[in-house]
Amino acid sequence: MSEEPAGRPESGNGAVSFGRPSRSPYRGGLPSWLGWFRGVDFFLDDLVVALGSECIHIASREHPEPASYPAYVARGTGNRQIVALGTKARDLLGREPQAVEVVPLLRHGVPDHPRMFAEFLQRIVSQHFRSARMARPRILCAGNFQSPLLKEVCIEGLIRVRSRDIMFCEPEIAAAVGMGLDILEPDLRSVLVFERDWTGFMVMSMGGSLTRLRLPIGCDDLLDDIRIFLEESNKVAPREDELLEHFRRVGFTGACSLTGWEAWVDQVERGRPVRLELDGTQFQRAVVPTLLRLKHAINRSLQSLSREQRHMVQGAPLHLSGEYAGLPGFRQLMQEVIGREIRQSSHPAHDMAIGLVRLIPEIDLLRSINGGGEVRETAL
Repeated sequence: MSEEPAGRPESGNGAVSFGRPSRSPYRGGLPSWLGWFRGVDFFLDDLVVALGSECIHIASREHPEPASYPAYVARGTGNRQIVALGTKARDLLGREPQAVEVVPLLRHGVPDHPRMFAEFLQRIVSQHFRSARMARPRILCAGNFQSPLLKEVCIEGLIRVRSRDIMFCEPEIAAAVGMGLDILEPDLRSVLVFERDWTGFMVMSMGGSLTRLRLPIGCDDLLDDIRIFLEESNKVAPREDELLEHFRRVGFTGACSLTGWEAWVDQVERGRPVRLELDGTQFQRAVVPTLLRLKHAINRSLQSLSREQRHMVQGAPLHLSGEYAGLPGFRQLMQEVIGREIRQSSHPAHDMAIGLVRLIPEIDLLRSINGGGEVRETAL
């Protein structure tokens, strides 16, 4: 299966390697037939799995640059056999053969098809076992685990892999570490993870969560808002795939030309396809309702803090992360609506995976705090 390699993280991405001793601890050195065993980290590499709303990002200490796998499966309509997964399956959308259907596996960060997602996860993780030096690694995961189903399905898929420990981390904590924030400091830091169909928000201090929020709101809601706005104002509704492609290519800032359908005539006849010219102002006006819902939900979650804490949070920058947080112009647009300074890294789609890699050295500490080597959810 082909990978979609992420952009190369900036230097100092937190990858950790065990230092190799300059001399053998054994007098006279190791026998020649054990020379290949000198690397003490040969069997000690660990794996991280970051679950976005559309892609699964996998990395390790030895290979810290995340590899991204779209959570799609193509299967036969008759025998239900999987014929393609990941990038190959997603590329079949809209042009799949008659006997094949393409199934998206995640909705709001939760598996729509639990058994199929568990098998998908097992396959892509097993591929990294073959490409990396691993023997029963520890696996550290981050995702929208507010749903117990996602955690159960992940355990079901990963437990089939020969791992010695599976642990879970909040996505906001992993993203904060990936962005280079020192979450052990007493300063209050707020992180927003924006995905295709869900959003996570957390205020953290000294490694703990003061308040957190998960909402079924994401980029799909922006697309729906724009379609509704254009249908009401221009009597034309663009296709969702062209809107998403525009976001990825131009974002909220530039003008573009889209193909749209004339609104339904008397709710009976479909109109004809036409071209319409749009500018950044129209996109901004269209997506404001969704961003205002996010703003009000964040403000409500801050009511659980003291007045002093709320003042500190609202006066500090909001750190933005997630697969869809890097759309051109989105950070500036959100900054205008929310009314706060917003910062993000150069690789927001991979913040979670990079943060988990940086947390690998703390796995033993986290496991001891949480009671041993069982499958447990961890936090700093």
